[in-house]
Parts: sequence; C-alpha cells; structure tokens
Amino acid sequence: MAGVPSPNYLTLSDIAKQCHNQELVAMVDEFDKPTTLFSAMPWKQATDALRDVSGKVTAYPSAQYVGLDLGVKADKGNWTQSEEGLAMLESWAEINEKTYNVSPHKEATRWENDRMHIRAMAMAAEEGLLYGNPKTNPAQPKGFMPRFTKVTDFNRVASGQKYDYCTLSAGGSTANGESSILIIAKGGMAPTLLYPRYQENNGLMYRHFDFENALDVNGGNVRIAKSQFQITFGLSIRDTRTAVRVANIDTSNATSIGNIRDALFEAVAAIPREYKSSIEMYTTKKVILELRKNYANLVNPVTYDPAGKGKNSYGDILFDGFILHECESMLDTEAVVS
Repeated sequence: MAGVPSPNYLTLSDIAKQCHNQELVAMVDEFDKPTTLFSAMPWKQATDALRDVSGKVTAYPSAQYVGLDLGVKADKGNWTQSEEGLAMLESWAEINEKTYNVSPHKEATRWENDRMHIRAMAMAAEEGLLYGNPKTNPAQPKGFMPRFTKVTDFNRVASGQKYDYCTLSAGGSTANGESSILIIAKGGMAPTLLYPRYQENNGLMYRHFDFENALDVNGGNVRIAKSQFQITFGLSIRDTRTAVRVANIDTSNATSIGNIRDALFEAVAAIPREYKSSIEMYTTKKVILELRKNYANLVNPVTYDPAGKGKNSYGDILFDGFILHECESMLDTEAVVS
C-alpha cells in the first residue's frame, strides 16, 4: 500500500536527550512504561511557551486541465488559523529522612519513591491527552475526545464531502457508560504533541531538594526531602481527517459490540489514503474482552517477537486484521455522542 513512510519525528525521549540531563531521560523513560497512547505520539516544538499558532487545512488544492492558450488560477486550498494551548502538569514527592536512613540502598529507595509519582503523572498526562477540556478546566490541554462531539454521517465521508473530526457510532445509548476506539494516523499534518518554545529543558523538570524541617499531620517535627516533576505539553491536529473516533460502544450490549466491525472499516475508509499505512487504534480493556467474547474466531493476542519464537502481547489484540492497543487511560464511562 502506498502511504506515509516510517515517520521521522521526535519522541519524548528525543526531547529529553536534547537537554543533556540524564535524570530527565530517566524520568521520560518511566513515562513510557504505564502509557500506551502518550508514549507513542510524535512531538514537535510549539511556536511559543504556552501556545502554538499554526494553520489547519480545511480543503486541499485542486488541479485543472488546461489548453495551450489558457492559464490556471493559483489554488492553495483553504487554511484557517488554528491556536492550541499548552498545559503544565506537575507533581511532588516526599520521603521521610528516617525511611531514607534505615534503607540499605538509600538512593534506590528515594528513586523508587520518585518513580511512583512519575508514573502517576504519566497516567495523568495520558488522560489529559484523551479527555482534557479547557472549557471545564482552563489549566488542561484540549485532548482528543472533546473534539469529537457529533456523530458524522458516513455517507458524507464516502462521497468525499467536507467533515470535521469524523465520529462514528456503535449504537450504544447508556448515559455515562460508553467506550470508544480512537484511530490515529502519524506523519504530515496528523496528530502531534507539542512541547514549549522558550522554556528551560523543553518544558521538562525533575529536581531534587535536600532534607528540611517539616511538621507531620499531628504537628510533630520531621525531616523530609522533596522531588519536583513537571511536563508542559499540548495537542495539534492540522488535518482533522487524520483522527477518527468510534464512539458509543456499550460493552453490555451485544448489538453495540456487533457494530464495531463495520465501524472500524468505515473509520479506516474515512482516513486519507496517504495516512492509512500509519494508523494506530486504541481502546479500553473492557472493549477488548467483549470483542473476544463476541468474535472469538476473529480475536487473537498480538506477538511482537521478530525472531518468531512467540511472546505474550502487552494487552494488544488482532481483531479482523486490525491491531487494537489496550490503553488504560481510556474510560468506559464516556457520555453518549449524539
């Protein structure tokens, strides 16, 4: 299939390495372990410290056949200015000096304590990437799901009509009990995470502080050491056709689960051909389990061992030719998209 070649994009690890700070590299390595979607996203630098101003394509240029004695008007398509905000996510860890002193491996103990906070922050970042909504919390970035607010008529997609953020429905109608499958392309103007310009260490922070006097919950004197973690990021989608959501999946309804198969083929059809070879699909653990129950002959674990020796998958499945990645940050309590 013709399509986008292996994308040459920055990863979060690349951004950390640019800072020449090994502790930042260690921090973002921990980000990759609990996350699925966040760790797989490409990154680019924003135009400013807390925002990115760019263009969003709404119509592509066209070409015309022309005779020898006629010219053709310039056609640049249609672009609209688009602005995306970046958000700062922060966490602090504390360790008691007594706990630190009784440990035979003091620095390892402090690192384990820090690592739990880093992983929790990674999960919070992934949830913000999915569901962040500045309208309800101005400190959050605008994530994927708040962009997909209306079910798209697939006949418009099939006929080549203009649409914005294609949302397909699996037919579920349980209030605050729905799930989704998110299909995302890579490369070109597809979804990209943003890191800030003009911020120290590309918006990443991992700082240690020495032990200091403090009070415990009962007012007693203790000595604690703190660690600070921070990441600044946002989301840019310059071509809205490069991400599709299959919404309204009711995992308690066999009919809704049965609609997923056709919805996935429609979702792939909605993505421009040049991006089809780069798409990734993400969903919840519950959706994967229900697919197994309803399509036992079409669902198999995915193995990622190039040597062919066989290796357990990381929660991913092969469903009717599509690989679905399990994403723990995706919810089974989404609202119905109408």
